[in-house]
Amino acid sequence: MVTEQVVRGLRGLQIHVLGAGLRLIIDFFQWILHAVEQLLYTVDEWLLFRTGEGRIALLSKAVLGAVWAAVSYVCGSA
Repeated sequence: MVTEQVVRGLRGLQIHVLGAGLRLIIDFFQWILHAVEQLLYTVDEWLLFRTGEGRIALLSKAVLGAVWAAVSYVCGSA
């Protein structure tokens, strides 16, 4: 009877440890996903055209915007 209780306790502990490990992995990947989304948003905001910008800024944003559109499409569809 004591052995049975010890085995049940160990199984319960294994389940809790496994659950906590999975939760840790899920939280880690959610953190990474949030960081990537924040990066995408930051770059999108930087590439917005605004009035009063010089020609060099407009040209660089146009070129980088075309490249970024492809990157954003690939990251968004993955």
